[in-house]
Parts: sequence; structure tokens; C-alpha cells
Amino acid sequence: MRNLYWDVWKGLAIVAVVAIHACGSALAFPDGSGNHTFGIVLRQFINFPVALFVFLSGMFALQGTASRNWVAGIQSRVRRLLVPYLVWAAVYTSAKALTGKLAVADLPEMLATGTVISVGYYVIVMLQIAVLSPVLERLSSNALKLAIPVSIVASVTFTYGIRTIGFDGVWSQFPYNALPFFLWLPFYLAGLAFGRSGPALSSSNWPLLLVMGLVSAAASVAEAFVWIPGAADLAISQLKLSSMITSLCVCAIAIALARTWTRVSGWRRMLSWLGARSFYFYLSHMLVLGVVQAGLRRIPGMEAMQPAFVSATVIITITLCAAGAIGFEFLVKGRRNALRWVGIA
Repeated sequence: MRNLYWDVWKGLAIVAVVAIHACGSALAFPDGSGNHTFGIVLRQFINFPVALFVFLSGMFALQGTASRNWVAGIQSRVRRLLVPYLVWAAVYTSAKALTGKLAVADLPEMLATGTVISVGYYVIVMLQIAVLSPVLERLSSNALKLAIPVSIVASVTFTYGIRTIGFDGVWSQFPYNALPFFLWLPFYLAGLAFGRSGPALSSSNWPLLLVMGLVSAAASVAEAFVWIPGAADLAISQLKLSSMITSLCVCAIAIALARTWTRVSGWRRMLSWLGARSFYFYLSHMLVLGVVQAGLRRIPGMEAMQPAFVSATVIITITLCAAGAIGFEFLVKGRRNALRWVGIA
């Protein structure tokens, strides 16, 4: 039986994912403009979703019966990630071919980096972690306490290091600067730690954690403007130190509030529905988002008002993807194997 509480958080994360990609239009405005500033500030408060997904993967990895066969366990995880990814890769590739934007020679690299579906780097990261999961999940509590800060140091050393030394290769550019598993490893290890110890945070701690999260988000805003205009990609990065701390605070808040959960109703019901289909929305939304923004640009003055433009993009994109999910579920009559093909189940 699904845990609807965590589905709500996954749903919130999906809304944030779509918002992150929607506000790319604001970042295209000149530095210092109101729209550009809006995009920079907004990113600092919504940079948590991939970190949260990785954290939850670690937390839930220890639930259930551990497989004695490491190879079988890895194969199962890889299959759950790879099949929907390849299905959507075929959809995106077909769309590019129909519009004359497909370069066949680039397809192997696009598949390997996730760019075949634009933002598929998350899948590539999780595939790496899936291969390493049998080792990571056997770390003791004491080993995790040591590994988490070490992994944070390794992550930020890479993120800042390739810019500090002026490295101008592919590893300083997206998606390569988000692909290595160790960049996201702190969140997976933190999830394992919480999964092993149980909900160690008291629900009474959530106000303090919220304050810490807001302070770290404010620090993230300040850091972002330090990096503009010389390193705009770092300014909006989910992996700069202030953003990582903010994301860890969000994960901790989710843990602390778990005991306050009552029932699904209203906006929670809607978010839980999205969260239960989070992988589908992650894989599909970029196919829709660009078309939605192209349509919104036809409305005079709309693009100049980025808060409204981004909000409309998020709402319409999620609505259209939701309609696609409902239609597909009806078409396959809820067959679980078919739903897994597209990441719904």
C-alpha cells in the first residue's frame, strides 16, 4: 500500500521540477532586469526536488526484504529506471525526427547523458546509484555519519573546483556537471541514515527546521548574486553549498512532519496523485513545456510578465501531462506492467 504522505512530497517536488524548467524563460532576460532577478530568486526556493527524490530513494531502499542476490537486486532497480527512460527517449526522438531536429550521430551521447529527454540526467545519476546500492546500503550507522560529510565535501569540491581552476571542458557544463553520482550522494546517504534510524526528528522540531531552511535559502539568494554574471550556471545550481543545505533542510522538514500526517484531502489529494506518478511527470513534462511556452508567447505582453508567464506554464503543463496520464491509464485499463512502461507505476 502506498504511503500517501510521501506521495504528497513527491507531488510537491514535481511541481517544483516543472517550475524550475519553466523559469528558464525568466533567466533569458538581461542581468539585473526584474524578470531575470525574479528567475534567480525563485530558483533558490525551488532547487530541492531532485535532492528530495534521491533522499527518498535512499530512505525507502532499506524497507522490505533485502535481496540476497546483489545482481538480481541491481537488475530490478535498473529495469525500473531504464524501461520508462527508453520508452520516453523513443517518444522524444520521434518528436525531434518529425520536426527535423534530430541528429542521429548525437543519439548515443544523448542517451548516455539523459539529454535525449532534455533533463534525463536524474535517471543517469540514479542508474549509477542503483549499481552501487548493495554496497551503500550495507554501510553501518557509524559509517554513514562519516560518509555524509565526506560526500558533501567531495560534491562541493567538484562543483566549485571546476570553476575555480577555470576548467572549460564539458565537465563544467550541463549536463556533465550534474551527472557524476557522488554529487548527489549526500542526499542518498542521508536518506539511508534516516531509513535506518526511523523518524528520529520530533514533529516539534519542524518550526526550527523551517527557519533554518529559509535562512539557508536566503543565503542561497545571496550566493547566487555573487556568481552573477560570471558564473550564471552556478548561481542557479542545485549543487552549490547553500542550495544543498537548503535541500537537506527540506528533507529534514519532511521527516519531522511525518508524524503530523492525518488524511488526504483538498490540495493534498491532488499532490498525492501527482506524486504517485512522479516519474511519469518527470520524464514527460519537457515534451509539453516548450509547446506551452510557445503558445503563451503568442499572447501580447505575456512573456514580459514572467511571474504570470511561469505560473501559467506550470499549471498548463501539469494539467496536460495529467490528462495524458489519465488517458493512458484508461487505454491500458490499469495494467501495471503497461503503466510501468511510462513511469506511472
